[in-house]
Amino acid sequence: MTISDALHRLLVDNLTTATILLDSELRLEYMNPAAEMLLAISGQRSHGQFISELF
Repeated sequence: MTISDALHRLLVDNLTTATILLDSELRLEYMNPAAEMLLAISGQRSHGQFISELF
């Protein structure tokens, strides 16, 4: 991970706005802690699942 990547990750992780990243097939790639709290799901445990399976 580059310094730029690490800084970007740090900023997104500390946003109070829920942020979700999906791939081109609508699978969960990443969600920040605010999204985890809002949706009451673990981003790490849900990684790779289709968004339609989560809701």
